[in-house]
Amino acid sequence: MIEINKEIDLIEIVRLMFIQIRQVSIVLQDKVEIARQNHRYVLNPLSDLSDQPELVKAIAAVVFTDKVKRQYKDTLQPPIAEAQPAS
Repeated sequence: MIEINKEIDLIEIVRLMFIQIRQVSIVLQDKVEIARQNHRYVLNPLSDLSDQPELVKAIAAVVFTDKVKRQYKDTLQPPIAEAQPAS
């Protein structure tokens, strides 16, 4: 019988603004590991956390403060060009 177990084995805070998660999928045949594959993804302060595990939500609650959310939003807005004097 083959089964696949998925678990988060690494959570990292990157630049104090992102949460990087490594999820490992372990394939078992008759309870013996026959394969393993890593999947990484990154959450930003505006990410939808509704489908995340409770541990990730708890970390996000600490990392994604209102200040961090504002700073992240500021990085998304294009800089305002300075007005050039008329020639």
